[in-house]
Amino acid sequence: MKKQMLLLIILTSLFMTNSSYAANFHGYYSCGKVIKYDKDDNSSAKGLLVSWFRGFYSGVNWIEGYNSDEYPDDVESIYYAIIKYCKENPLKDSADASMDIYHKITDNYLYD
Repeated sequence: MKKQMLLLIILTSLFMTNSSYAANFHGYYSCGKVIKYDKDDNSSAKGLLVSWFRGFYSGVNWIEGYNSDEYPDDVESIYYAIIKYCKENPLKDSADASMDIYHKITDNYLYD
């Protein structure tokens, strides 16, 4: 009887989840959130946006075998390019902004 009770407890605990730990991480933000973060002067979001863009830029370059000496190193320019894109395209997201900026920097229009 003790073994059956222990087995029941173990099996029950396997099917129990706590939804408070559930999340959907995709790494980029909707343009609505980007604009709000800018309006709120959210420096953490600024850092995340720029870091995400740099990773994106490096990843696309690596996949395409493209080596550019024009690596965008100016944090402010990257950030405000994303803000500008989002203000002009509020229904898009920061991933779309990153692709647009990548195209402008490299003149390498992939995925059009």
